[in-house]
Amino acid sequence: MDKIRKKFVLYAALAVFIMLTVLLSVINVINFTMAAQDADRVTGMIAAGDGRFAEPKGPEFFPGKAGPMGPDSPETKESVRYFTYRFNKSGEAEQVAHFMSAIDEAEAETIAASLVKENTGWVRTIYRYRVYRHDGFNYVTVIDYGRELLPAYRVLVISVTGTVVCVFISVALLLAVGKRLFAPLEEAERKQKNFIKEAEAGFKVPLTVINADADMIEQNGGGNEYTKSIRRQVRKLTELTNQLYTVDLLDEKNVSDCDLSVIVTSISDAVRRDFEQSGVEFECSADPSVTVKGDAAMLHKMIAELTENARKFAIGKASLTLRSENGKAVLTAANDTDLPDCVPEQIFDRFTRLGNASGKPGSGLGLSYVKDIVKAHNGRMTVSVEGGRFTLRITI
Repeated sequence: MDKIRKKFVLYAALAVFIMLTVLLSVINVINFTMAAQDADRVTGMIAAGDGRFAEPKGPEFFPGKAGPMGPDSPETKESVRYFTYRFNKSGEAEQVAHFMSAIDEAEAETIAASLVKENTGWVRTIYRYRVYRHDGFNYVTVIDYGRELLPAYRVLVISVTGTVVCVFISVALLLAVGKRLFAPLEEAERKQKNFIKEAEAGFKVPLTVINADADMIEQNGGGNEYTKSIRRQVRKLTELTNQLYTVDLLDEKNVSDCDLSVIVTSISDAVRRDFEQSGVEFECSADPSVTVKGDAAMLHKMIAELTENARKFAIGKASLTLRSENGKAVLTAANDTDLPDCVPEQIFDRFTRLGNASGKPGSGLGLSYVKDIVKAHNGRMTVSVEGGRFTLRITI
């Protein structure tokens, strides 16, 4: 449940971050675009006067747009810092106007010469330029728009800072609210675990007694169809009990350094006789000292499920191989099969049984547990059927 709560907080915070980033990015793009448009209107006014602001022609110099704000304000002429140079066909420069203290005339001429083949844009972040042609000359006008850009940059800084602060606040709130939000789920999970443990313990004792009673009946009066039926039902309930144990096991992961070679070898030795009784030739090969970080009980269950699956469905031969490759443990379980060539990914779904499972015991949960255990160890697994050979490869 802790993992689920952490993922909830992470995804919620990520959603807040993405939403704010998109919204504020749009606002800032519009803000800087409008600033550039205003700057272009100013350079356009200068271009209309052949490199200088045109002299007012009466009170209607700004017809319909006169006002205290924006580039069309009558005060623009006095407030804008700019310079204009014009270049003849041979590239010689002539100063038309220079009203800027931050850049001297020599530097201004150098900047203008570097821009003469451009159109319009920004130079040195805060200077907006326009290149235009008139009477055979190329004019370059550069205005200082830093003062007008300052509010836009302030909005940008506030946007970035606000996004970071909002994400941190949302994480803090989600962590605080998450405890109360997930409290009912955690309580339900706790009750579920208790029920599983109690059910597991409650099944084991009666099953042991029933099995022992069946033994006594067979010893005293011989086996019959009733004792065989009792044993079949005991096996089914025992399998159900083992599945409850597996569910409980998957909920509790105790990580340590596990010698997978020892687990593979010990299980293989234990089940070898079962394979012989099933008429299956079983081979096991394991590199020594292949160690992984994981839950020993889970890994033991995983390998036990793989060998049991091979014993049930193998035709003739089965093998279990453990190798160390590039610092990873690679476990390969393979067996002969009568399945057609395919990639049966659905075999890992709960309660799924393939065509060769007809008439054989099982619930279709074994390999789904294997998948869950591999996922819990951040591993990968692939499965294929090719040329009458079923191969399952696990990398942890």
